[in-house]
Amino acid sequence: MHVSRSALSRARRALLLPLLLGAAPACQKDPDLRPEGTAGGASRPEDLVCPTGLPGADLVRVQTEDGVVFCMDQREVTWAEYDAFLAEKRGDTSGQPAECSWNAGYEPEYYVMNDINRTSTKCEEHFRPVSKDAAANCLDFCDALAFCAWAGKRLCGPLGQEAPDGGVFLSVDAGFDPPIPPTEFAYACTQGGTTAFPYGDAYSAGRCVYAGALIHADAAAEEIADSSTSRCQGSAEPFDRVYNLGGGVTEWQNHCRGTRSETCLTVGGGVALASSGWTSSSCGEDQGYTSGTTKSPAIGARCCADAEPGRGAAR
Repeated sequence: MHVSRSALSRARRALLLPLLLGAAPACQKDPDLRPEGTAGGASRPEDLVCPTGLPGADLVRVQTEDGVVFCMDQREVTWAEYDAFLAEKRGDTSGQPAECSWNAGYEPEYYVMNDINRTSTKCEEHFRPVSKDAAANCLDFCDALAFCAWAGKRLCGPLGQEAPDGGVFLSVDAGFDPPIPPTEFAYACTQGGTTAFPYGDAYSAGRCVYAGALIHADAAAEEIADSSTSRCQGSAEPFDRVYNLGGGVTEWQNHCRGTRSETCLTVGGGVALASSGWTSSSCGEDQGYTSGTTKSPAIGARCCADAEPGRGAAR
């Protein structure tokens, strides 16, 4: 039986919308759920704006159909931005939440191929950055969390929920495979639950940074600081101003299982094996829980922020 592409598209959206727009599973409910998408709940969604002038990428305001408002960096953190963070911190790791007490430093760790003491949590020497305009990688979860806090932002996470006291958002389900909550990343990547890829329903070769370029250290393919030539974004406002949610580095999310940040959610990036060969993964394919201590050439970060009342808004 032949099924039309439009019918498949409608079916896919029917599956995506409950995940992205519906309530999180009961075990993911947080007492600090933001009324109308705000941390304090005092302002109307339409009065909320994104902070400006912060380190890193510009923030883009996103509002869901339910009135949840959040701000997301246009793109991933670059090496130039992460180096500025390292220079200012000068090895000072104080101020980390208790869940990151294991994190003794923010520097990426590398090993050479003949180093018998290498561990799986480090990156090979081959993966040192080849361009300061490339997406930062080889960051563990707590590195990403600390960078976003330093920038006056926060690590992106569950949609409409916030980590207690700006720390780590922990799932009360400490099981091996806790359910994945609706995330800010997924909402933006699917243009509000309407598409499978950031730009539409069908895979389009060359639209996004090919994840394989990270493995081959291709500088030109990795550079993401200048978004003016990028085609890896949505077609509708505001999703047309958020880049690289497909392909490129996988991004840490502020959602961990258990009582510490040993295992945390990663989303995006990666590739999928399609009938026509290796392609970029769709928004919902490449997500799962990863050891928070992992420093992988395939994992980087993107920051988000809470929207705040604009000038003249009711408070």
